[in-house]
Amino acid sequence: TRITLLEKNKLQEIIDFVPGFVALCDYDGNWLEKSKRFHNFQSNKKLNSLKEKFLKSDFSELTEELEIEINGTKETYALNCQKISQDINKMIMVGVPITGIKKLQKMAESERSKAEYSARLATLGEMAGGVAHEINNPLSIIVGKMAILKKRVMGGENDPQILLPPIQLVSDTADRIAKIVRGLRTFSRNSEQDPMSEEDLGEIIEQTLDLCQERFKGHGIDFRIHYPKNTQITCRPAQISQVLMNLLNNAYDAVENLAEKWVDVSVDTSSSNTIRILVTDSGHGISPEIEQKLMQPFFTTKELGKGTGLGLSISDGIIREHKGSLYYDRSSPHTRFVIELPAAQPQKQVA
Repeated sequence: TRITLLEKNKLQEIIDFVPGFVALCDYDGNWLEKSKRFHNFQSNKKLNSLKEKFLKSDFSELTEELEIEINGTKETYALNCQKISQDINKMIMVGVPITGIKKLQKMAESERSKAEYSARLATLGEMAGGVAHEINNPLSIIVGKMAILKKRVMGGENDPQILLPPIQLVSDTADRIAKIVRGLRTFSRNSEQDPMSEEDLGEIIEQTLDLCQERFKGHGIDFRIHYPKNTQITCRPAQISQVLMNLLNNAYDAVENLAEKWVDVSVDTSSSNTIRILVTDSGHGISPEIEQKLMQPFFTTKELGKGTGLGLSISDGIIREHKGSLYYDRSSPHTRFVIELPAAQPQKQVA
């Protein structure tokens, strides 16, 4: 199409105004037109390498990110190359600087990480009383049994048949306390940078329940657990434990004042590719209006000071990072949330 000199100048002004650069080259690799303020980008090795790679390919469009130096300034650019048409035999390259966007993304990621960690600590705060109860009860058993053993030993008792059972009980109870403390350490640490690993789902569930089941029992809530042995998932175990704990805390708050109080945790492995963790409580469901807002940050139906409103939104983000999904099951007659995760695939043997 023929254009006048005036039109061409206007077009050049527009191109020069673009924050980045616009360039045109032919299929022989010769630069034809360009943004005037980026006078030396034709000699940039990275740009020329990308241009050659694209012209030799069969693609009609290519998008890449590159850190390149133009006019003495290093920037990260989002580059888009397009072949205009076979008839015209020209390619256009547009580069948009995104260093500022990258910085904003890093800041947002940092804030998200802080919010996740704060929500985890808030969850720990919510269940602190239950954890203290979990540890105090075994400690009472240890103190009581040790007092009895001391009296028997001081009285000259040395029959192993009499002494060994309480000694074994003390040992088992101490192991239980150690297990709870290990669970707390795992839960409270920032695990965002941990690598994904193949883990036994049953162990993750048990470790999570160790931190909260006494709290449920202490308030008369029937706690039911069903899961098959040796169920493997690829995950960050501390994060899956956090999601489970958020759902269990929500279930506890929902049924605490109901006449019928129970919480059920079960695992469905009927699919070969997906594992479903179902957390169901005796509540009678959630209204459609509330359901629409469940995953929104800072939305909560709890009274002031009893929740951050971050639990479900952060849990949703964690499960998405695990290539799974977290959702409310409206088909259940009771309140049910479902975690879907990819099943760990058996590794192929290599000869």
